[in-house]
Amino acid sequence: MAARRTAADQQKALDEQLVDLLASQRELDDLKSELGRRRRVLLLLETLKKKEEIRITRMKEIDLLLQRLRGAQSTENAVYHPVDSLASSNPASSQGKSQPISLTRDTLTQLHIYHSTHSRIARSLVAYDARSVRDQQRRLQESIANALHVTVDDDRAVEWCAKLSAEAERRAYKKLVYRRPSPSIVMQHNPKQPESTHSIQSSVEDIIARLHQKEQNLQHLANGATALGQGCLSHIDMISKAIHHTAPELHSSLQTQARVSSNDGMIMPDPTNAASTSTQAYVNRLVEDILRSQGLLRSASSTKRESKGETVAKLETVLGVKGRQQIVSRVEEMLERDHRTRTFASRITLPLPSSTSVDPSDRHQLINATNDSVLTAQTTATDLLHAKLKQAEDVEGMVKEVRRLRRDVRAFVDSI
Repeated sequence: MAARRTAADQQKALDEQLVDLLASQRELDDLKSELGRRRRVLLLLETLKKKEEIRITRMKEIDLLLQRLRGAQSTENAVYHPVDSLASSNPASSQGKSQPISLTRDTLTQLHIYHSTHSRIARSLVAYDARSVRDQQRRLQESIANALHVTVDDDRAVEWCAKLSAEAERRAYKKLVYRRPSPSIVMQHNPKQPESTHSIQSSVEDIIARLHQKEQNLQHLANGATALGQGCLSHIDMISKAIHHTAPELHSSLQTQARVSSNDGMIMPDPTNAASTSTQAYVNRLVEDILRSQGLLRSASSTKRESKGETVAKLETVLGVKGRQQIVSRVEEMLERDHRTRTFASRITLPLPSSTSVDPSDRHQLINATNDSVLTAQTTATDLLHAKLKQAEDVEGMVKEVRRLRRDVRAFVDSI
């Protein structure tokens, strides 16, 4: 009785400690969630602060440019004031001279903006050197590699980095190009345009036509992208249905109908279920193809003389697994992979070659390259399967260890 009371007291104390532990764990989880929330808020605030600093800097630069423009306009007004007075004294020439003066003023303003922009960029480039530029390109390449889930030295990362750098240079050059003032006002007020003005108007019309053509091309590309997106969604839906409906049915059929013949060790269908006959026949043909490809399939008479254990051992050797259940699972995986490959190949439409005359040596090289790539892919897949099997064996050992520990704990509790 005393031992039972002692055990009950210990059990009660253990339960109280477990309750305290659970409360502490919940409190720890709450604190972790609160810490994560505050970190996100802090990151957001830092981002907003940086954006605000950038905005303030831009506003200061705009203010500086506006002040310079005001000074330039006041200077231009002082310079062209006598011309305006002379033009006003001559009514016949005032209407014809006002527009060229305005166009000249706009041209000088554009030139001043162009000079100010180049001066500001030249001052900002003093703080940069070749090393900093290389560091920035390296960081850009690392960001691209992280986004593509590849290494930094991968060809795709290098290619995308070069493309982005070229695009940035193109946009920067486009921003720095001098823009002439628009002569639309002169065209409206001067019907008798000179030959140069007609050429300018025709060039503007050509630019507008090219812009419309580019808009149509972009709309066509957007429509094509939308159609491709719809096709991808339908394919994803079909694959999802195959994974959630077709694969479980095939799995249950293979699990329930798998039989091993006493003569040749092949997986035989259940004669009571006619629906699985075609599936089991396909499985048998697949196993025969595997054995034949590995050089392990003998003649019909010698196959009949083989024992059940030898056939199962051959299957285990070819598939790299042990046990009938794993053989069935591996065959199921091969069936699913073959089905996906056939479905994907049936939906691909390849364009016909421009010329049917192919050099036999080129054809032989192409066949050899294709065979090498297929062999490399098969070797990689085999290595991955072996790694997965090794992980499964490790997990199975861990499960056994956990079960053993549970038995020990249960025996210890029963002894108390």
